[in-house]
Amino acid sequence: MEAAGKALLLSLISASMSRRRALPDWRARPYRVLYVRHDGIGDMILATGTLRAIACSHSTISLDVLTHASTAEMLLGNPHVNRVISFRPGRRLAYPASLLRRLRRERYDVVVDGMMRRFVDGAVQRPRVKSSTVLLMAVSGAPHRIGMGGRPNDFIYTFPVIPPPERSVHHAEYSAAVAAPFNVVPAREDLSCELHVSDAEGVAAEARWRALEDSHRVPRLLVNMSAANARRRWPIDRYIAVIRHVLERHPGASVLVIGAPGDEEGISAVASASKATVCVPSLRDAFALIGTADVLFTPETSLGHAAAALGTPAVVMLPAGHEMLVPYKGSGRNLFGADGTIESVSVDAASRALEEVLDRPA
Repeated sequence: MEAAGKALLLSLISASMSRRRALPDWRARPYRVLYVRHDGIGDMILATGTLRAIACSHSTISLDVLTHASTAEMLLGNPHVNRVISFRPGRRLAYPASLLRRLRRERYDVVVDGMMRRFVDGAVQRPRVKSSTVLLMAVSGAPHRIGMGGRPNDFIYTFPVIPPPERSVHHAEYSAAVAAPFNVVPAREDLSCELHVSDAEGVAAEARWRALEDSHRVPRLLVNMSAANARRRWPIDRYIAVIRHVLERHPGASVLVIGAPGDEEGISAVASASKATVCVPSLRDAFALIGTADVLFTPETSLGHAAAALGTPAVVMLPAGHEMLVPYKGSGRNLFGADGTIESVSVDAASRALEEVLDRPA
């Protein structure tokens, strides 16, 4: 009955809202734009180039972002975002009723659906109607609704964007297609990611590194062990071997091993066996540590995207098939494992990649 009710609701909304509308003259008056995206941390970091492109396309545009509370931190200090509206999803609906009422009162001129097709094990998931997205678009009352075309949600958009083939461009460039209605040409735009670390966060990170160092400046290697899923977890003994290899070549190097809460046992085991230092930072503190490191070594692309945004080289391990999701314009190395995991990435391959990046001229 629930599925039938949703289908009926969607059909009614479709009948009432499936009308195309010409794009406005963005120069004519101020426009309030809401960009909606609430998937992963790395996805939001990748979206910062798109946000900048939209916000800077015309001086008349004021850009707000709607996202999960867990990803709102990615936008702290971002000068291109006027306001971040965060929420925690409910059990039945992705958007709480209080949030929908608030968005209705805001009277946005434009709502941009920044949600993309999901990649799982390197494959694009089959498109499906997102009833929560349809409901948000309908309730917002925005006269202009922009989103990626070619999906069952198309009827809710007044301007569905035709995207490039998913496999032809990096995901950052693919998702930037929703900026095209603002007279942005993604292929010509600087879509580099950005993160903003506060002065206080940077000072705290710098102090943590200096506590590990002698009087002279030494290479700083930040090793992250935590990953979003089992496919991106690498054996503990390999982390130990790689860190030992780095310390043999760079005896004075400072090595900090970090991870997420819940992974303390493995992190401590690696740090103890390799004579490194352990740390379980908050996400914002992790960004500051990345920004003050010389190299990041990680199996998690979210922190790899952070490294690219902060200008820190990174050696990132990820499964083959995820080439469109590597750190965008990153300056390090990407190592690909076979069979949908990173298990086949060898100690030798990781060590060589780190040597190459550490030995580059500063």
